[in-house]
Amino acid sequence: MRIRRAVPYRNLNQQSVLRRSWFARWAGTPVSGYRAPGRIRALGLVLTLALAVTGFNAATAWAQAKATITISCQAVSFSFEGFPEANNNTITETIKVDGVRIHKGTFAFNGPTGSNTVTINLSPGQHEVKAHAGWSTNGVKGEKDVKALLTCGPPPEPAFTIEKQQRLKGEASYTTAELTAEVGQTVEYEIVVENTGNVTLKFSKLSDANCEGISPSGEVEIAPGGKQVYTCSHVLDKVGKYSNEATITGGEETKTSNKVTVNVTEPPTCPQNKIESNFNGTAIKQANWIWFNSVLKPEGTASGGTIKFTNQKVTIVTKKGTTTLSVPNATITFSLLATEGTTTFSGGEWITTVPASFTDNVFLAGLAYQLPAELEGGANPVTWEGDFTTSAGVSLKWQWAAAVYTKFSNEYNSLEVKPLHSTTLDKYHNGNQAGTPEAFKGFVTGGARGGGGSNYTGSYSGTAACPQAGPQGNPLSKAEQEPVW
Repeated sequence: MRIRRAVPYRNLNQQSVLRRSWFARWAGTPVSGYRAPGRIRALGLVLTLALAVTGFNAATAWAQAKATITISCQAVSFSFEGFPEANNNTITETIKVDGVRIHKGTFAFNGPTGSNTVTINLSPGQHEVKAHAGWSTNGVKGEKDVKALLTCGPPPEPAFTIEKQQRLKGEASYTTAELTAEVGQTVEYEIVVENTGNVTLKFSKLSDANCEGISPSGEVEIAPGGKQVYTCSHVLDKVGKYSNEATITGGEETKTSNKVTVNVTEPPTCPQNKIESNFNGTAIKQANWIWFNSVLKPEGTASGGTIKFTNQKVTIVTKKGTTTLSVPNATITFSLLATEGTTTFSGGEWITTVPASFTDNVFLAGLAYQLPAELEGGANPVTWEGDFTTSAGVSLKWQWAAAVYTKFSNEYNSLEVKPLHSTTLDKYHNGNQAGTPEAFKGFVTGGARGGGGSNYTGSYSGTAACPQAGPQGNPLSKAEQEPVW
């Protein structure tokens, strides 16, 4: 038997060659100093190609997997593509708004593509939104970061309105309708500027050439949905139509309000028409009621016409002092179409309609007054005054009376006031005097001015006429001796 003896490596180069030859035998790659058998060389070639193909596919998948992130004020949308053809490709998603994390979650999809949307609905204003997507799934990994600075809310839409209303001084409410007034009266205006847009607007000072004392007088800022109310006034100094309108600039737009008009008429036919009388020493108990009522006899109404009695007041003077009471306005219309007289209380005013040919007593105006304390005898004078305005050619004579009731009402339509002194031309068909409160007759105690006449109304004062020509044709009234009728 022949025994071979191990021979040591001659040098390091030889050792390196042998190691390379071992790898060559495994991989099929020739090295200097060694030649692998043909079968091993073929196997090495196959392995080398397989490794090359595997490496190419992995690199390609790594490069193709990507994310797209879209940010809006309402949502963040994630879209993925180029991922492995596998189930459960899982993505981790994070969203921060103004540095605060509002969402962290995972999204899984099968196959190469997938997308999802996360709702955020940002409040109006400016916001910084950051979104992150990260993945390590099915052999691929990566991440995507997106940042956006957004201004949320509707686009700026500046808009405003301006409306002007008016009223006569002393009236309760404003209106855009035309008013009728007299020289010397004051008309008051209210101008409302409202911001109907979605941005705050800075407004110039309000301009109105025919209105004095505008308040506020300077510039203002109005937030969306807010309003500014301006006021001003004007004293009517001449007859005719008086119109005006207001102008203001908000932002970059100038607008003018609607126009309002006052029809200024001639002064009253009989201004400050009054009658002085007294209570003839009658004492009236506390909590009793005094029914002040007035009547007139018309002339010149056969073709129709109107009589107005305004600015009325009753003044009671006693040893303890003076009491002044306001009386509601009154309008009497003489109608060619009316077949009977009617009286209602509407809009704070006595409204009476009379057949045009009627010439007896017509109810004019009334006031219910409950005494807060006993009225001692000796009230003197007791004066009723006001301003008459009549249609052309119409004249009148008027009187007033006062009756005392233990029970009464200032709900005037509940009184059932008789409109005419007639037994046939109103619904009551009795002979009671005009001004009788038919619903409360059972509670009368007597006339405040003493006996005489109908106790339901009290006895009448002297008479005043309107109109009656005085010096230079000025309309005057003249009190006659009482009673006249």
